[in-house]
Amino acid sequence: MYAVMGVTGKVGGSVATTLLASGCRVRAIMRDAAKAHRWTQQGCEIAFANTEHAAALTSAFQDVEGVFVMLPPVFDPGAGFPEAKTAIAALTESLKRAAVPKIVCLSTIGADAQQPNLLNQLGLLEEALRSLPVPVAFLRAAWFVDNAALDVASARSRGLIESFLQPLDKVYRKRSSTGTSSAVTSRLVSLARPTIARSSEYCASVIPLARAAAECEAMQ
Repeated sequence: MYAVMGVTGKVGGSVATTLLASGCRVRAIMRDAAKAHRWTQQGCEIAFANTEHAAALTSAFQDVEGVFVMLPPVFDPGAGFPEAKTAIAALTESLKRAAVPKIVCLSTIGADAQQPNLLNQLGLLEEALRSLPVPVAFLRAAWFVDNAALDVASARSRGLIESFLQPLDKVYRKRSSTGTSSAVTSRLVSLARPTIARSSEYCASVIPLARAAAECEAMQ
């Protein structure tokens, strides 16, 4: 049995689907009971838990071979990231109490950045989970190809694809949420020690305009 957070999203959902396709049993962790039917139909066990509730998470993480964890995004946090710190504290405590044997955590490129920015929230998560006495893999995704459609408007109107990744002349390979789920699955099943999966393994950055426009058009 593997516990998966974020199953109602793209990455968590793809992780759960890939695990099921691999013949693994999955406990899908979610907050909204209205979204449970899809996963029960696929044979998942369901656990309801908010990220801030350690007791519910502890129950969801009990008696599993591994867990996939993530933080819900907070794009307008309070000073010092109180929302993320509350969730991280609950998540870390629940993982300790449940004594999970191995963890895969969805992080981000730039989680190790020192300057203040939104990515610091994932850096705090990595720091907390590193203190646990179990193998942990951090997947530092850069950019998902699924998001490329968001660049179509600026590519057409201004001939520009904006990027927050530096350096701009570095090419980051694209990765879809489905492709990332395969990496998560392999690490959940075989993880033996702490590791960081670097962004170059998973995601995308700036590419030439003609190629980008063509790929974006193909996605529509």
